[in-house]
Amino acid sequence: MFLELPLEVTLLILLELQPQDLLVCRLVSKHFDNIVRDSLELQYATALVAAKAKNNVYCNLPIAQKFQALHAAQKAWAFLRPRFSKSIPIPYRNLGASLHTGGVYFVVNSTRMHVHYFYLPKKENEDVVWKEVVSEKVIIAVGPCVDEHDLLVLITAKFCGLKRYEIDLGFVELCTGNAHPDARESCIHVMTAEWADPTVGIEIIADSLVLILCFERIPEDQIFIYHWKTGVLTMKFQVPKGSYQDIVFLTEHLMLLPNKLNKSLDVFRIPIAPTTVSPSPILNLCLPVLREGDELDEISCRSEPSLRNSGRLRKLGRHGGTGPASRAFVATAEDAICLVSLRISVSIDTYDGEPSDFEPMRSLTFIVHRNALRALVDEYAGNNSEEEGGVIIVPWATWGPPITRWFNLAGYSGGWITVTAGQRYVVMPQDWSLSGVGVPMYVLDFNGENVNRYYANAEGGNALILSKNEKSGEVCCSSCKVQPTGIFAEPVCGALPYVGCTSKARYTFDGVLLDEERVIGLKASN
Repeated sequence: MFLELPLEVTLLILLELQPQDLLVCRLVSKHFDNIVRDSLELQYATALVAAKAKNNVYCNLPIAQKFQALHAAQKAWAFLRPRFSKSIPIPYRNLGASLHTGGVYFVVNSTRMHVHYFYLPKKENEDVVWKEVVSEKVIIAVGPCVDEHDLLVLITAKFCGLKRYEIDLGFVELCTGNAHPDARESCIHVMTAEWADPTVGIEIIADSLVLILCFERIPEDQIFIYHWKTGVLTMKFQVPKGSYQDIVFLTEHLMLLPNKLNKSLDVFRIPIAPTTVSPSPILNLCLPVLREGDELDEISCRSEPSLRNSGRLRKLGRHGGTGPASRAFVATAEDAICLVSLRISVSIDTYDGEPSDFEPMRSLTFIVHRNALRALVDEYAGNNSEEEGGVIIVPWATWGPPITRWFNLAGYSGGWITVTAGQRYVVMPQDWSLSGVGVPMYVLDFNGENVNRYYANAEGGNALILSKNEKSGEVCCSSCKVQPTGIFAEPVCGALPYVGCTSKARYTFDGVLLDEERVIGLKASN
């Protein structure tokens, strides 16, 4: 009976389906496959699924132009062919406190009273206009949430006498520089401390703001969860010093915190209503066991784009209408990869068996998809809550090998924060000065659709990918052991497939960053 409906009605019904369901419909019959192939709107919807992207309903471009833009972007990334390059000087002295997210680059200057920022250009002839947010207090750190709320959170410290400092949160609307209209209070007092320079972790999703403060001389780190719009403190708890530093949201109500002390990835539920009960993780995903004498010196975790509430993208563009509303499509944060970085202090035994004073560092990183981590929560702790007690502990060998890919970063630029976006990860050799002509950059694509398309009919291992007689990349589907193999006390490997592309151009950057639309090369001054 459905097949007898007028074509116009069938199209309207199919357009109401989720894009993933459209792919299933194409497999049902040749009739449905022809309908999808002949409809530009349905083609665009299925192309978005393959690209792990979502249509931006606030962008007014015609579907034909959106489809063309998506195709052009996918092709440009596949061959690492930039449409343009532009050099932008940073005219402000800074203390290394810079970051970028949502197409905006932020710099906290050396006075720590100003946040300078500009919107990354989309065209070569687009002028770069620096703007600033001025604070009356010393800025410790900033927490942007650009795409969802046009929000910049200032974490500040103010001396209040007798070696006491007030640690506050200030909420700024980025496009105006004024107090954010959605925040009932423009400033929230967090705590009073004897020191003004904690290490800060901050992430925002929907109405929730998670803040981690780690003071060097305080034996316990502080974790706060706020409903930032109302200013209500939902939860506050303390953890042993050095436990947590970064936050990654798996859903609006699940957060993952890498635990340096326990060498695990800990998953917590975010409470809906305020509570005074200190939480426990509902799930511990163990990292590989280190050799005796070695120490995990640092662990960090990052995923871009940040998870948005139900995929929400704010409607208003920046001043000239060229903000998020101008982007035809955005990467799906639910499918994005997470980058987990480890710095391991390796002890070396001397001839008499005593540990050496020289302890080299190993820098390793592994990639895992956010939705794969969320699936582990559903599998092992779907009905578990912190009130029930008894955290579920999953060994590395049980969860890690099939869904991760490891890289040894020796010889590659490191220390930069945002090097992933959506399905892609950018790396670059560090010693470009040795060649005199620069080095290529590498972009690794972990989109399973692209892996399947490029890998074609090859059976395992590595295979070169050719497109129109031109090499576009190399696919890796085999399970690879971490090198050198003696870093861990147990065998460690990862089988997450990816397609790697090498740029033809050579660059002399000191580091590289990545977002959904561009690669950002960094040059550090003397």
